[in-house]
Amino acid sequence: MPAVSHPTPDRLVALLPGPADADRPWLVNYSPGSERIELTGHVLSMWASKSAGLLTTESGEGVLVHVDLPVGWRAVTWCLGAWLAGGGVALGPAPALAGTEVPEVSVAGALEDLDARAEVQVLVPRASLAVRFDGETGPLTLDGVADVMSHADRFTPLPATPGLPALLADDGTRLDRTELAAAALAQAPTARAVLVRGSTGPGAAARAVREVLSAWAGGARAVLVDAACDEELVALAARQERVTGRRPG
Repeated sequence: MPAVSHPTPDRLVALLPGPADADRPWLVNYSPGSERIELTGHVLSMWASKSAGLLTTESGEGVLVHVDLPVGWRAVTWCLGAWLAGGGVALGPAPALAGTEVPEVSVAGALEDLDARAEVQVLVPRASLAVRFDGETGPLTLDGVADVMSHADRFTPLPATPGLPALLADDGTRLDRTELAAAALAQAPTARAVLVRGSTGPGAAARAVREVLSAWAGGARAVLVDAACDEELVALAARQERVTGRRPG
């Protein structure tokens, strides 16, 4: 009788929040104007599932997704959705990623930031609680909130596409799923809450996403502060969330 072959566990997906993780916040997002958004693992999983549903419906399984959004919860959930769908993410401005693989999907906050090489184009509103994109999307461009909402709240993770990087960045970072998960586990904090401060420039988005994953790998709440927040708001976030660990920003 031939031996039964079992798939290799996906260490990256194992770090991500699931539908049952409703007992505590996994991510708290601060934006200018003292806007605070708290998301449990259950809510993050729901948005990730909906994003994965849109990606697989519009482009298929295991695709590379370009994401050029401000560091925040929406950017994080698109990364989670791409990984659930067996794909990878390319983070940063499209021109800086021109020498990498061509993405099948491009997600951005403005038309000019979309990667023209991608067949599927998605526009996401800048406002954290917006229910639809507040500008013209064009006839072939999807709304990154309204069009996502119609998809299911749960999504069964798909096998990763062989050879596809899990994370590409505009600073040259290139990690497969095993490397990304290993890096998160190696840097996992012992704190209950970790401050992840957004920044700008090459590699900024990728660093923030990796730091969020590291916080989760250690069972910590990630307190994600927008790069546009001033020092007073950063201090308020750290104090209010009882941050005891901090990642460099």
